[in-house]
Amino acid sequence: MISFFGKNRIFKGNYAAFSPYDRLALKMIVGSIDKPFKRMIEIGSWTGNGSTTAIIEELHKGDGLLYCVDTWKGNRNVKRHQDMVREYDMFGTFMHNVAKARGQDFVKPIVMSSEDAASVMSDNVFDLVFIDADHSYDETLKDIRLWLPKVVPGGIICGHDCEARPEDAGRERLVRHKDEDSIDGNDVFVRFHPGVILAVDECFESGCHLWAYDDITLDDGIVGKSAIWDMKKS
Repeated sequence: MISFFGKNRIFKGNYAAFSPYDRLALKMIVGSIDKPFKRMIEIGSWTGNGSTTAIIEELHKGDGLLYCVDTWKGNRNVKRHQDMVREYDMFGTFMHNVAKARGQDFVKPIVMSSEDAASVMSDNVFDLVFIDADHSYDETLKDIRLWLPKVVPGGIICGHDCEARPEDAGRERLVRHKDEDSIDGNDVFVRFHPGVILAVDECFESGCHLWAYDDITLDDGIVGKSAIWDMKKS
């Protein structure tokens, strides 16, 4: 069956973008929402095999909905995204992974840009917004500003790929309008995402919690760090 993107080949390779530490951190964030029904939205879902399935696993423990916003056309500033779009049906890949995780009953895909989706969503609706779309400074800043009003008071806005505070990443290296979305990292994170680091700092400063500064212990006892960031809306 041909998808509306004109391809029928599902990507089944290893897309290493969401670590086991990221998965556990996000699951703990979702698990901290003390509501019988959780309403959540993810901005940037891509293959559906990272943050999407982590949230699905938590929803299996309770009840709720996860809206997933993406164009499934990839970020223009990420070459491997564009390579994958040429070869694979990325929306089909997303739906395949959602079904594999048994999430089709509570995952609602929205094929739109972040800006278009935000324009049709009411404010104060979501218990959690997770941002993991275009990692450039301008787009990350815009996503935070677009989606923060959509979070209920006391709810959580969070995202991915914030590996350090600017002073620890080397503020002089963090070029806001650089085309590339990552630079060399440190002994914990191979790559830093300057756009995300700078945008999160500009919006929240030290009030934002970075899991990069916490030890996270997996079930097998291995300790590591996560690039997840989160902030509770007052």
